[in-house]
Amino acid sequence: SRRQPKRLHLHPPTLRLLCLFLWYGLTTLVAIDRPAAVPLLVDEVKKLLLCGMMLAIIDDRRKLLWLVGVIAISLGIFGVQGGVFVIATGGSRLVSGPIGSYAADNNCLAVVMVMSVPLMAFFYLRASRPWQRGLIVLAVLLTMIAIMGTRSRGGFLALACCLAFLWFKAPRSLGGIVMLLMGMGAALLVMPDEFYQRLSTLTVRHDELDKSAIGRLEAWGHALNIVASRPLVGAGFAAFTPDVFAQFTPDVHPRAAHSVIFQLLGELGIGGLLLYFTMLFSAYRDGAWMVRHARGRPEAAWAGDLGRMLQVCLIGFTIGGAFLSLAHIEPLYGLIVVCALSRRILRRETALKAAEARQSPPGIESPAHTVMPHRQ
Repeated sequence: SRRQPKRLHLHPPTLRLLCLFLWYGLTTLVAIDRPAAVPLLVDEVKKLLLCGMMLAIIDDRRKLLWLVGVIAISLGIFGVQGGVFVIATGGSRLVSGPIGSYAADNNCLAVVMVMSVPLMAFFYLRASRPWQRGLIVLAVLLTMIAIMGTRSRGGFLALACCLAFLWFKAPRSLGGIVMLLMGMGAALLVMPDEFYQRLSTLTVRHDELDKSAIGRLEAWGHALNIVASRPLVGAGFAAFTPDVFAQFTPDVHPRAAHSVIFQLLGELGIGGLLLYFTMLFSAYRDGAWMVRHARGRPEAAWAGDLGRMLQVCLIGFTIGGAFLSLAHIEPLYGLIVVCALSRRILRRETALKAAEARQSPPGIESPAHTVMPHRQ
């Protein structure tokens, strides 16, 4: 049969994403350091095009699950490699990502790996063979070891919160979560003293703040200075360059934003911050919608599991992003697109099943929708 043409439908998630990228363009036009902001805008446009392609091409459950699998493997490979590296070196060396990538920094890498754990947990819930579950558990354990090998305080907090929400979101997988907690405890026992020295700075007194914490406060103050002068649009993508620091915060050494919130305030202003978190909140609501509409329907159990795990991914990003400059990482856009696609595909499957039920004689179920009970 002839293939149907692919169209990008202007659904609310697509419109929200488009509005955000239009705001990116507007803030670049009025940016303080426009030559430095334009290349960053080009990178964001590339991400928008990729998101548009996924929204147009992915139109059924099989393609969607392949997309989720690709994202899970792309993020999970960092954790597997990093976990093996930590074990081989005894945790004496820092885990970091590929040079020049969005995950090159150890802190960013830690949050990216945290976001991979719920996606692997989704495939654990859907796996039908013991060896498949065993491989996934091994990958998750290595990922947790790698997260601790980054010695990232934000990554450790995000991991702890993700495990707590996994416990809450997947109660029927209690045994698997207990195994993960036991693995995390075992990893903590073998971590070197440098790891605990790093974590101990989470509880220092105000007069004992380390240089990293002081730098964060200075960067956040710089973002607030920009907002005081340009509240709506900020300073553009290059808001944390030496030239912009010299104009708004001349007595502070230039540094990264170290927070998604302050990064967005400095770059996009209050308007961009609202658009961005509206997109995040809408993605979280898509996950909640899937969980609600899959309840009590065995044929839609995949959507309920995926919705829960996507919510945990977004929670992990939000917690880790509170202390890191992660506003524009590629995996986040991919997860937002997956949330929108999952809701759209579940809605379509529900409508098709209802239509077939109306056309079928009473008491006869359509063979195409005979579903085996989901394995608990």
